[in-house]
Amino acid sequence: MARTASILGSSIVQYALTFAASALLSRILGPAGRGAFYLPVLGATTVLAFCKLGLDQANIYLAGSRGVSLDRLSAQNALVSMVMGGLGFIVTVALPWLAPGMFRDTPGLYLAAAAATVPLGIHFQLSSGLLSLAGQPKWPYRAGALGAFVQIAAVLALLARGGVSPGQALGVVLLATAVSWAVVVSVLR
Repeated sequence: MARTASILGSSIVQYALTFAASALLSRILGPAGRGAFYLPVLGATTVLAFCKLGLDQANIYLAGSRGVSLDRLSAQNALVSMVMGGLGFIVTVALPWLAPGMFRDTPGLYLAAAAATVPLGIHFQLSSGLLSLAGQPKWPYRAGALGAFVQIAAVLALLARGGVSPGQALGVVLLATAVSWAVVVSVLR
């Protein structure tokens, strides 16, 4: 019971910090900046969902029913994240050509920053599932909370220096994603 409460507490902290980070960016960017920021994020998030290939569920099946080791699944996840994440990066950057009615006016740099989160996001999600299978379910929440904290700190630092543009906000999200990913990967090893 105490372990369940600890996991719940970790998830609540992560969600609260993530909400605070998102709300802070929304308020600072204003309506126009928020639109310029969230459109590439939405594109990258949608591409990421398609690129995962349902491998997170396959990992549970392979570990539980087939006895495949977590080391082997982790190596497979890394390969899928590189291949599908690379493809996801390309698709995200190509969104102005694939969906011109929606993404035509989105700056390429904004799309590239959002696209860089795709391989990291895939690997983070797949590795998080493996951590749960390994009996370490709190770490993905801790990693997410640290990423959100880094995002808040970076936004406040940029704000103190004069303001936050949508491009800078995308860079901050990429930084936060990389921090969360690095924590999960280091714990999984």
